[in-house]
Amino acid sequence: MNPSRVIPIVTTALFALLCSCSKSEETVLKEFKDVNTPMEEETYSDEGTGYYNFFRVQNASDHTVYFNISTKYGSEPDVIYIRPGQQGTTLVVLEKIGLTGLTDALITDLSLMGWITFWVNAPAPGRFPPLGGGRPGEQRWLAEDLDTMARYSFYDGLEYDSRTATPKDPARWTFEQFSDHRVRWTYRITNEDRDEAVRQTLERWAKKDDEESEQL
Repeated sequence: MNPSRVIPIVTTALFALLCSCSKSEETVLKEFKDVNTPMEEETYSDEGTGYYNFFRVQNASDHTVYFNISTKYGSEPDVIYIRPGQQGTTLVVLEKIGLTGLTDALITDLSLMGWITFWVNAPAPGRFPPLGGGRPGEQRWLAEDLDTMARYSFYDGLEYDSRTATPKDPARWTFEQFSDHRVRWTYRITNEDRDEAVRQTLERWAKKDDEESEQL
């Protein structure tokens, strides 16, 4: 084989490989489309009394998902809807207040979480059916007795190395700390989370049926 021909071929192959890797990394970074304001576009200060806790949920499943996140310090009103390939972010801003005992304003430990709820394949925003007997234009909202839902209480403790999909398993999150005042947690929803939501829903509905049967 002619050495003069080998070198250009190897060089070309190496260049193609490097290009392929850089494109792959770029694809990963742009894999999920933001549905609301991401951390990078939020206005905040890494100094002062505010502590900024970002919780990002990425939808890598084949199903639509609503999610709500709260800490042990209180519920967050935001319910965010993400389709496959999308991601949403909830920002929880806390301040250290000695009188109330709030000293862990920067959430670096999932044990400081309160509840996380996923609703799977519920109607899209604005497409919920009308309330039964309601006035024209009135629509129902997410309901645990009508929609496929998984709810996780962190008051029961974390679930390390869980065999089933759960946000209570720290290993399923990606944690980033950018400063003493800013962190981000990222959870990626997969079809496993949908399966767990179905399991919880069937279990919840069966329990409700049993309770109603006992009352008859």
